[in-house]
Amino acid sequence: MSPRAGNAGPHTLAFVESPVQLLNVLEWAHTHAPGVGLTLVVLSPLDPMTRGQLRRMSELAREEGHEVRWEEARGGPMAPFQTIGGLTRLLRRARRVVLGDPFSRYVQLLLTITRAGDLVVVDDGTATMEFVGQLARGERLVRWHRKGGRPGPRDLIFAPVSSSARRRLTPGGNRNVEIFSSMPMEETPAGVTVNANDFAWTRSRFGPPRITKGADMVGTSLVETGVVDDARYLEAVRTLARAHGATRYFAHRRESTDKLHRLAVETGLEIVRPELPLELIARRGPIGRTILSFPSTVVHTLP
Repeated sequence: MSPRAGNAGPHTLAFVESPVQLLNVLEWAHTHAPGVGLTLVVLSPLDPMTRGQLRRMSELAREEGHEVRWEEARGGPMAPFQTIGGLTRLLRRARRVVLGDPFSRYVQLLLTITRAGDLVVVDDGTATMEFVGQLARGERLVRWHRKGGRPGPRDLIFAPVSSSARRRLTPGGNRNVEIFSSMPMEETPAGVTVNANDFAWTRSRFGPPRITKGADMVGTSLVETGVVDDARYLEAVRTLARAHGATRYFAHRRESTDKLHRLAVETGLEIVRPELPLELIARRGPIGRTILSFPSTVVHTLP
């Protein structure tokens, strides 16, 4: 174990499902628990690029002295039962739970098991703002692009678990809830502590970056999630790249290979698949003096 952190024992348990969540757990630990190690559970997704970034981020977490537990949480029909069964003892002993995605059904299910008195929610991108707003208004937890639709059979079956998780994420009695975020918050739920994430760990560990004269573009998975039409997205990228002289396109980890190939052929952009979250890539450099992005988390985090 690295001398940067001590032994956290069973009291601090963190759950992450994406590289950005893991990064923000490291930021929270650096700011609010310096010198204290934690047990960091990676609920691994299936797509290769996300898994690769999570592996690399896990190495950084171990270098900081944290214990990392990799769970193949989606590796087959029995994987969720095996994962939850293996984590039950840790969950019941934990005094503090740190989580990155309160909308995750996996995380919501785990919240029904833990008795932790302290719950910390770190950023999972702009979804954090939606979560805070829903919590403040007492609404059920639903991702923004699924709001307005009729609940499906799985939603109805899972509704009691989701309601229980929302209650667990509402402060009261001996339960404390903290939001650790770099996002702008228009609403603050009563009793919830909000602390700012200014990426102190990232800035202390990497950089300052070398700035190039050109422009870089940040990709988005809005096509893959069905929010934006494929052809319109490609045209928008082509237009922006031409207008600003962009030469590189940093792909989002969920962008499809076919779409990225079309972007490279039709725009001439160099497609870069980052091995780390863009916040770390930008801090290490080289990075363009101008960074172009569609509405995205990086609009808030990169400055």
